[in-house]
Amino acid sequence: MKKRKLLAIIIALTLWWLLCSCTTQPHSSESDSQSVAGTFTVVAKGWIGNYAYQMIMYDPDTMVMYTYLDGSDAGTMSVLYNADGTLKLYSPEP
Repeated sequence: MKKRKLLAIIIALTLWWLLCSCTTQPHSSESDSQSVAGTFTVVAKGWIGNYAYQMIMYDPDTMVMYTYLDGSDAGTMSVLYNADGTLKLYSPEP
């Protein structure tokens, strides 16, 4: 009976290690400061800590800025707002 418990623990730890050691690091082949993600233009991107990847982007049609945060289990997208509560619009620097 002890051998079965030990085997079950070893299998569980092995599966846990295999599942937790995977990463979802995006690979970028573009070297420009701006890239395209779907219909959005990416302005900035980078890692936040070890497990979260963030992109700041805007919609070229409306110029509204968004942030996309991709974690190890899920991702989320949100509109960016100014301090006064209005939508943040992208304005290219001169």
